[in-house]
Amino acid sequence: MKHVLLIIDDDEKIAQLVEAIARQYQIDLQIVSADSGAKGIWLARVARPDLVLLDVKLPDIDGMELCRLLRQHPATKDLRILLMSGMMTGPEDRLRGLQSGANDYIFKPFCIDALVASLQMHTQPKQKEAQG
Repeated sequence: MKHVLLIIDDDEKIAQLVEAIARQYQIDLQIVSADSGAKGIWLARVARPDLVLLDVKLPDIDGMELCRLLRQHPATKDLRILLMSGMMTGPEDRLRGLQSGANDYIFKPFCIDALVASLQMHTQPKQKEAQG
């Protein structure tokens, strides 16, 4: 079963790179991409992705603010969101990203093994809480 990965990044090479890595490591993904926050919000609601890879620096909105907006909307509040940045790479940036609602924060340039592990981990079915 293909998982839908929404990549929100104004650098189109990121989507191409992630797609090539997913293919090489046999991660079954259908990739849709947006080059702005506005298009990303729309695609998040329409494409119903399993995972969002969201750049912190977008031309129209801060990625952390976009993460908060996705968390506030009923249709997107439960998305798995990975923030990524090549500029904001300190521990305080990662903390701010997680506080904005992201499930994880990864750095560009990607460590391929770390990216693959994140993609695999976040495209696995969600575990249901034990009731009891």
